[in-house]
Amino acid sequence: MKNARRQSAFSLIEVVVSATIFIVAMFGVTAIISFNIANAALLRNRLIAANLAQEGIEIVRNIRDNNFLAPENSPVPWDQNLAEGDWRVDYTSQGLMALGANPPLYFHSGSGIYDYSIGGTPSVFSRRINIVKINANEIRVKSIVTWRERNRDMPPLEAEDHLFNWK
Repeated sequence: MKNARRQSAFSLIEVVVSATIFIVAMFGVTAIISFNIANAALLRNRLIAANLAQEGIEIVRNIRDNNFLAPENSPVPWDQNLAEGDWRVDYTSQGLMALGANPPLYFHSGSGIYDYSIGGTPSVFSRRINIVKINANEIRVKSIVTWRERNRDMPPLEAEDHLFNWK
């Protein structure tokens, strides 16, 4: 009888220790999951910012390329509509737009596109295009994307390219 009580008491201690280990393990797993969810959102926004920065460069390159494609009978300078300064652009841009207060880009969930048309949802992202003329045949284009995450400004994400008069 004495031996049976010892075994049942020992079993109770085993259960308490096992439950404690299980609770600590679950707390750790929960902490890791919440950390990963927070980092996933941050990485998602960094990826969007990188793509928006690259898109800004591509839009300016498209403006330059359209200058090259002007008809032979009415040629335009290769850098027409690419003045020095800070600008904004979106995929519908035929030219540079005044930066103003650097408004946010709007997200259109149906198409997945970011632009400045009011029909979408204001996003956390803003994009600024900076153009500097290096010489008569070269311009430097920087596309700078800024955004807020968890009530703080994130470091700007920049993409840079040099465009040339290759014609």
